[in-house]
Amino acid sequence: MNGYTYSKEKEEWQKFENLSRRVLAGELKAYAEVLKDYSPFAEISGLGSSVRVTVHNAELLGCVLKIKGVQVIPEEVKTLTVAGRVSIKPMPRSRFHELYQDYICACLLRVARELFALLPVETVLATASADSLDPRTGQPVAQPVLSAAIKRAVMAGLQFQRLDPSHAMENFVHRGDFKASRKSGAFEPISPLTPADLTETTRKTVGFEDLLAKVRSLREEMKTEIGRLNPRPTEFAS
Repeated sequence: MNGYTYSKEKEEWQKFENLSRRVLAGELKAYAEVLKDYSPFAEISGLGSSVRVTVHNAELLGCVLKIKGVQVIPEEVKTLTVAGRVSIKPMPRSRFHELYQDYICACLLRVARELFALLPVETVLATASADSLDPRTGQPVAQPVLSAAIKRAVMAGLQFQRLDPSHAMENFVHRGDFKASRKSGAFEPISPLTPADLTETTRKTVGFEDLLAKVRSLREEMKTEIGRLNPRPTEFAS
């Protein structure tokens, strides 16, 4: 290794170390630099046409994934008959939508995993956007169909080789109506979750826990008071 190569590699190492320290310190500008320089979605570009990430704070990222439309799922089912011939039949609509739903949910899980591997955030607010037919123009328009607040701690406990992507969404706060429109065949659009929604959910959870603690405390006080008002008879040894 010549002197020029060594100096160049040392410079790159120092740059990487400095960026790592800034990320660990929670510097939002450093988060943006990592997302720009290291292109975490280059290898999964097949999931959709675009991925847009927003850095809300040191623990929360927002992500909007424009996924591929219904054409990603085949419209036909091919099976092999007893005679060894290939039988081609239209895929049942129920099965088609089931597969498309799994595809959308799996896309969000994959994007969240990539972000968790890259940055030390605790939550990814991920939204999937798909083409839906605009009845006013007859043209396809991208609309959100699924939004989920994916927690790192919950993701860490999932067995991805065994889980069902659609059922896995039940582990997270999410919003999505997977009832397909009869006219367009696409899923109904929804209003994406926002950081404010997560704050409200946290408040409700904390409020319930506080109420439960107060009930338990009141129950213990009542037991003490009842015991004071109704003392047990004094027992005498014979």
